[in-house]
This record gives sequence, structure tokens and C-alpha cells, in this order.
Amino acid sequence: MREQLFTLEITETEIQAYAAISGDNNPIHVDKAAALAAGFSTPCAHGMLVTGKLMALLHDKNILSTAPKRTDFSYLSPIQANEQLKIEVSPAGSYSKVNISNKAGLAIKGTIEF
Repeated sequence: MREQLFTLEITETEIQAYAAISGDNNPIHVDKAAALAAGFSTPCAHGMLVTGKLMALLHDKNILSTAPKRTDFSYLSPIQANEQLKIEVSPAGSYSKVNISNKAGLAIKGTIEF
């Protein structure tokens, strides 16, 4: 596999639904006023929501055909609702390196072992 580039967006509706399912109702995720008070224009996505959507995207693109053996992600900066995310997936032997960037720069980096 060669390096592949994708885009992804997390909507405010998806953030609200994930909060309801996960029970993670941190105000920065579910309350627009709290997000504004923290310096954001919209609520911020849960890191695991972004990671889950990444896995679904990789499955849809036939990059991930089975559950990975191991994943390791670092969540570096918040991702706001409705941001256009750039995803870079680079092969590195038995795993792939993943970088997810938003307008502020690198937001999530990690590896997926196959």
C-alpha cells in the first residue's frame, strides 16, 4: 500500500449522538456556550468518535479488512464540529501510520497494526 489521503468531517449531530451513547457529556462536547467559553466556535468531537469514524473510513476504502491487532493514538489538539479533516495513511511494514490534521495542524497521530 502506498500513502493515501482522505478527508473526513465530524458533524455536531454526530457529536451529540456519541455523547448520548457513550455517556461522555463533558460540556465542551455537548454545550455550545461551554465550547464558546473555552475559545471554540462549535462543540469539540470526542477523540474516540474521530477514531471510530477513521476505522469505518479505512474499512470502506478496503484498507482495513479485519479488526486491527493493535492501535495507538495520541490526541494532540481538539477537533471542532464541521471541520474538514485531512487524513494521511502511510504504510510502515505490518502497521500504518496515521495523521489527522485540521486547520490548526496535527490533531491526532497514531499507528494501526494489522
